[in-house]
Amino acid sequence: MSPSLAIALGQKAAGCDARIEIEAARTASVAAARCRYALGLAEADRTALERERDLWKAQAEEAGPSFIEHPILVAGLSVVATIAVLFIAREALQADL
Repeated sequence: MSPSLAIALGQKAAGCDARIEIEAARTASVAAARCRYALGLAEADRTALERERDLWKAQAEEAGPSFIEHPILVAGLSVVATIAVLFIAREALQADL
């Protein structure tokens, strides 16, 4: 190995630790920026979902209860349906006899 090559390699080796530290710091800052970006996206998604949930909730409260939620209507429809099924079954049995 020539003396000039040895000197050049020595100078490169002397600065190698500093370059490694600079590259590590740059990599850490890039990773931190990516994490902040991902966290910002997740926060924006959560905010959008909360707003959508609040909108659906407000619309449901404005609309009032559905007719299915009234117990008297449900009971009445159940009775009518049961009587209709029994009547049809009775008619079918009488037709067979």
